[in-house]
Formats: sequence, C-alpha cells, structure tokens
Amino acid sequence: MEKELNSLYNKNKTSKLMKWVAWISILLSIISSIIVGQNKVIGFQWSLALPVMVNGIVAGLLLLGVAEIIRLVQDIKNETVGPD
Repeated sequence: MEKELNSLYNKNKTSKLMKWVAWISILLSIISSIIVGQNKVIGFQWSLALPVMVNGIVAGLLLLGVAEIIRLVQDIKNETVGPD
C-alpha cells in the first residue's frame, strides 16, 4: 500500500528533468573531452581532455544531487501535508 502511494505521489517533473539534464551533461562532457584531447601531431592529450571531463562529470553529479534533494523534499511534503 505504501509503495503504491509513493509511486502515485512521486511525480516530481522538476526532479526528473534535472536528472535527465545531469546525465546528458555528463555524457556530453565525456564526448567533448575526447574531441578536445584529439591532436593529429602529438596524439591524444590527456592534459587537455581530463579537466574538461572532470568538470563536466562533477557538474553533472552535483545536478543529480540537487535533483535527489528535490525529490526527497517532495516525498516529505507528500507524507506530512499530502499530495497536491
């Protein structure tokens, strides 16, 4: 019964959108770091690719964390006050 209520109340569109944006950000940062690191003369340059990759992954993970906080606050609100 409680699981059904959680699935019924857990329809926070903001949290879901932020999760999608975070995963897309992580994926694009990995792809862009591969593009930035390419060098025809020397080969692949990790010194250029690694900062781009790390920054994108950290930003995406922070966004995932904020999305989870929003979802948890919505769950708390649904348990105490009730659904919208």
